[in-house]
Amino acid sequence: VGVDGQISDSGKLVTFNWYMNCKDKNFDRDECIEIATNFLQKCGYKSIKPVWTTENDNTIYVNFVSIENDDIIVYADMIKVEVCMERGKVAAMDATKYLENHKDRKIDVPKITVTQAEAKLNKDLTVETSRLAVIPLSTGKEKLAYEFFARSSDGDFYVYIDALNGRELQIFKVVGTDQGTLLL
Repeated sequence: VGVDGQISDSGKLVTFNWYMNCKDKNFDRDECIEIATNFLQKCGYKSIKPVWTTENDNTIYVNFVSIENDDIIVYADMIKVEVCMERGKVAAMDATKYLENHKDRKIDVPKITVTQAEAKLNKDLTVETSRLAVIPLSTGKEKLAYEFFARSSDGDFYVYIDALNGRELQIFKVVGTDQGTLLL
């Protein structure tokens, strides 16, 4: 068994990988999310929330993001955690993006309501959930947006509508694979 890891100048755990073989499923998805959350809190990552999970064989991958103003998720501040479903142990984590991007942010107050933002969506979409999120753009800037998870006959989508002006910023299609799900 080998372990690799990196510690930041400030003493934060940045990455680690504990090589282990996971043959069975003794822990379910929710138990593994709790294990990952507790691990990150012990490492000093406090205002975080799990936003995405993927299973591959007997390993679950959990993506966490930071939370601002009690409920706004910040995607640039991401931590990825891998949990062995056989042992119920964290096998790997990567907080590089969190440590590179986490900062004090002044988040604008939305200028449109969630209802106004939802009205901008394609009428073929049925919204399942919505929330405010700060999303990174390809320009390197960040935008406050309403995130909608929606379904249609064409599949499942995440759509991001600018919370200040109502413009569509991004859309991702959820695609199932043999290895779990992907966003395209």
